[in-house]
Amino acid sequence: MMKRIINLSVLISVVLAFLFIGPICVNAGYNADKIGDNGIGDDGISGDRANSYAWSMDVLPMDFENDEDDGDYLYIGVNRGLVNGVLKNMGLSNDDIETIFQGDIATPDPSPANRDSRGRIFRYKTDGSKGWELVFTSEIFMTTDQGFQIPRHFGYRAMKPFTDSADETALYVASSSFVSFIPTEVIKIPDNFDPSEDTPEVVLRVANAGGQNSIRAIEVLNGYLCIGFMNGEIYITDFPQAQPAGNGTSTIGWTKVAEFTDFTTASQANGGDPIPPPSEENDTTYPNAQFVSFNDYLYTTVARFNTVEVPGGFWIFKGKPVDTNDPKGEWEWSEVMRDGAGDPWNEAAGIWAFDDYVYVGTMIQFPEHLMREDGISLLYDNIDKLRCEVFRVDATDTWEMIIGTPEGNSMFDTRLGNYDSGFWDPILPFSPFDDVNASLNLYSWWMGVYNGKLFCSTFDVRVFLKYVSGLLEFFEYSQDDIEEIEGYIDLLDLVNDNPAGGDLYVTEDGINFSPVTLDGFGDEYNYGLRTLVGTPDVLFAGTANPFYGFQVWEVTETPDGGDDGSSCFISAAGN
Repeated sequence: MMKRIINLSVLISVVLAFLFIGPICVNAGYNADKIGDNGIGDDGISGDRANSYAWSMDVLPMDFENDEDDGDYLYIGVNRGLVNGVLKNMGLSNDDIETIFQGDIATPDPSPANRDSRGRIFRYKTDGSKGWELVFTSEIFMTTDQGFQIPRHFGYRAMKPFTDSADETALYVASSSFVSFIPTEVIKIPDNFDPSEDTPEVVLRVANAGGQNSIRAIEVLNGYLCIGFMNGEIYITDFPQAQPAGNGTSTIGWTKVAEFTDFTTASQANGGDPIPPPSEENDTTYPNAQFVSFNDYLYTTVARFNTVEVPGGFWIFKGKPVDTNDPKGEWEWSEVMRDGAGDPWNEAAGIWAFDDYVYVGTMIQFPEHLMREDGISLLYDNIDKLRCEVFRVDATDTWEMIIGTPEGNSMFDTRLGNYDSGFWDPILPFSPFDDVNASLNLYSWWMGVYNGKLFCSTFDVRVFLKYVSGLLEFFEYSQDDIEEIEGYIDLLDLVNDNPAGGDLYVTEDGINFSPVTLDGFGDEYNYGLRTLVGTPDVLFAGTANPFYGFQVWEVTETPDGGDDGSSCFISAAGN
């Protein structure tokens, strides 16, 4: 914690440095244009603050009878008021949220009948010739006695284009329900979908899917669409088909190739303690957090967050058919990594393929901690351990730390890349300042490939610091405690010059990263870049913005990496 690691000599050095060192203009040779703002809105124009995250995103080539409408469309799946829901679970009312967050957090209509929690899907023609349009809005699952309308889909956390064995291309979108009695589903949007006439069909449905009752993991492996549920089950198919209507599990045309016992067996075979299965008593383990296909294997991650009694840390497994000619037959699974790759605060992991490696970006299970009785105090007691890291693993299961802190890791003695944990880049390159890592990047949130380069985005919690005093007062901290914590926040401005807003970094060699933006494209309320999708022409970035609605940005590299005057994102934390 800051109190333990900042001393007077460091502060004097930093103050002197600020007299002579000005902010650095980071110019990585990229332009960024905003193509969607304020949560879009059902009319594609007006905006809707409750559409808080670009939660899933991908590009689908569309084929219409009208040639003018043909072309690539960018699809986005969103949730509704996710952070507002977390705050409610922490015990805050709408009035509390309005007061503490000074009107910056979107709050739902107080009338149950007018409250709209239905997830939505939007699309945008990538050449800019057609603006945003609403593709689909979830139906209502039930209406309570109090008049609350509970949606079938609270949002859409994963999507993937797939061409089936009949040569039909469609976008497959996975739902989140968060309520155990509502099934999680995969819906199909074909390449000639007309929102004014068509409704997506359900091609997979699982009841009581475990954990958050949400599908996060979707991938294509060797001609099969793969879906992972948070109860540990994995299903594959080469021909998704419509399921009968209803609320029960329906998997016609799908083959189950894994369940959680496969991961338990694989972890025991590796000589370690088996990973604890998710259950009503154990709600800290989330299987199938993300998929990636690599070297003919399907890789999956299992998130496990810390409690006071039990350490956490992500696990990674990989699987493939025993008989490569029979993908629907038995699969073999093996453990690739456990226990957060040497740090239990690497509680979750995202995985992406780039060149000859699987890249792994780490996260803490931040919302889960906030909603647990001892979660906030646990985070506070471990505040110097919460920064994200990046690793990579090759086809032989050889691991390397790319971004991280070897001194705090039990597995790695060195790192290859040019940043400490949290993409920390100290203002002063000499001791004792080197010992202070004050990064506020808690997630390596997403990665994408564009123009032969790997991009990595972050979740930066800094914007929340302006609301800390109000939250502490709500939770009845003493005035002395509040003043002490406010003092630490003031000191943070001296030691961390990375502004509020999610970061975006790029690497060509897979090791050394450079910043593209360090301030959410100039908007502190874009506290994270939630999704990245690369095409041959552009990198699309969808933000997480629970304050004023998600944004969508189009990032392009300037010719020869030069600067045309619009690609300079200001920060003092560049290389």
